[in-house]
Amino acid sequence: MKNNIKKLFSTIIVFLMAVALVMPVGASDKVDPKDNPEIDVTKTTGSITMKKKGSQFSVYKVLDATAKAGQNVFTYSKNSAFESFFGNEAYGNFTIEKIAELPNELNIRNEDGTITDPIKETVKLTTPLQKFIEDNGVQPVATITCPNDGTAVTVDNLGIGFYLIVETATHSDSASVASKSMLVPLPIIEGNKPDYSWNYNLNIAPKDEPVPLDKNIRKQNGEEFELVSSSTNNIGDILEYQVDTAIPHYDDKTDLESIKYIITDTLSVGLDFINQDKLSIVVADFSGNNKTLVKDVDYTIEYNDKTMTINFVYSNIMAYNTLQLRYNVVINENAIVGGGANLNKVELEYTNNPNTGTTSKPWDETKTYTYGIQIVKHDVSDENVRLAGAAFELQDEAGKVIAAYEYDKEGKLIVTGDGKVETDKEGLAYFVGLEAGTYYLKETKAPEGYQILDGRATLVIEADLETGDAVYTLNGTVIAETTAIENGGSASKVVVTKFANTKGFNLPKTGGAGTWMFTVGGILIMASMVTVFVKLRKKEN
Repeated sequence: MKNNIKKLFSTIIVFLMAVALVMPVGASDKVDPKDNPEIDVTKTTGSITMKKKGSQFSVYKVLDATAKAGQNVFTYSKNSAFESFFGNEAYGNFTIEKIAELPNELNIRNEDGTITDPIKETVKLTTPLQKFIEDNGVQPVATITCPNDGTAVTVDNLGIGFYLIVETATHSDSASVASKSMLVPLPIIEGNKPDYSWNYNLNIAPKDEPVPLDKNIRKQNGEEFELVSSSTNNIGDILEYQVDTAIPHYDDKTDLESIKYIITDTLSVGLDFINQDKLSIVVADFSGNNKTLVKDVDYTIEYNDKTMTINFVYSNIMAYNTLQLRYNVVINENAIVGGGANLNKVELEYTNNPNTGTTSKPWDETKTYTYGIQIVKHDVSDENVRLAGAAFELQDEAGKVIAAYEYDKEGKLIVTGDGKVETDKEGLAYFVGLEAGTYYLKETKAPEGYQILDGRATLVIEADLETGDAVYTLNGTVIAETTAIENGGSASKVVVTKFANTKGFNLPKTGGAGTWMFTVGGILIMASMVTVFVKLRKKEN
């Protein structure tokens, strides 16, 4: 479902585009101009037909096209309305050559005859173009208003060139999402090799799509953030969630008070809402204008244990196209450990037909995983002899001791401030709530009467973010044994790591005060023995 929702969110329109647009500089090696039919230089105009129920489109001419007799490619130049757009750093410093270099998905027909959706890549150009239009008050060369009966509308006598088409209004008797802006060449190539032909009459039919919904975790990646649907984290980590969706539009006769637009977010037992004052909601249109919504003005919010419900005032957001929500949760001590997903589900309820009052409820969810180990301490000669009182600490890759979560006598998970855990009478100790990664496990105190383990053990946790399964290796050896633990009422499991100790005592580290005391003590004992020996010899003599 998630992949389908992402496709809906990234593409609203699939329209006829072909391999014809070959610019004089930066032409694609995927497009061979020798296959183009010869251009009829007497044709200098064309038409664009739009068909989307109840929508309005503004048409802007960005580039002009010219051709000479006998040629099969057009030469493009800047349209006067967009002269100052090109080479302007404020809008991306675009040149005609750079437009030609836009991944050429602008105009590639696939081998199976399908048309590559251009929107995903051309947004690199459409977004700054719309900002330029907004900043400079550029007027469209044509406006196309499609009636609610679904009739197509044509605008004729458009000069050949390169056009930007922007949906400026969407009104329908059902919920409709505004199309993302499009770049179209006029004319385009139609047909299949070798029967290509120039088409000067474009027909574009954007579809009415349901409102998309996409939820992700904003994961820190160096100095940047990336959006992921699944992650691994430590207990105690704060997660920032991001929800992206669209704002539907309705017929102008619709009773706006009856429109529902509600976001409900539900946490699993291992997650808690925090930093409610940092919740952020921003709406935007496709021209780059945005607005930060205000609590109790543009929306109301209610928390009920693990549920957050946001009810929007539709009339305050109807002028915008997209909505982005960000908020924080913390992974608590009840998180599922060892492969089970800690889920966060979001649902959007919106009116899909104001005439009937019916609603749609798309949803999406994220998964967060955390892991753990069980330490079994035993005598080197007998695994059944369990050893209490051994202390361990866990270090990250930089050697920093990380916080430790372990169980108290009542079986409740607690954090130890010094990062150390001790084995109980059963010889057991735990490190739980661990993010996937590399760790170093070190024994800091041996059981009474046993030698302390020297050095550090390297623990590596590698997680599959699709399934949550993890592979644990200790000093390069895969650990397969696991045991179940109860955590937050949910079934959790940890991997079992065994450490054996040898009987005997370790001298303190070389150079320490203890070594010095042992050394001095030994000298005094030897001196006393020499004295006794001398006295005994004197008596014998």
